[in-house]
Amino acid sequence: MSADGIVLARVDGQATRTDCPSRDSCEVTIPPLPRSHQRVPITVTTSGGRSNSLSFYYQ
Repeated sequence: MSADGIVLARVDGQATRTDCPSRDSCEVTIPPLPRSHQRVPITVTTSGGRSNSLSFYYQ
């Protein structure tokens, strides 16, 4: 978690809910499947900057 406590996750460019129960762990809520068998990028942003994009695959 960043020093200011703000963690922003984006799934396919859209902000989504995050839950960070500790300083080194966060869970991201993945929205419902937009289309079948789609891959979407996920990024996480804190006061330290934005992460590299990771892919999430809907099945």
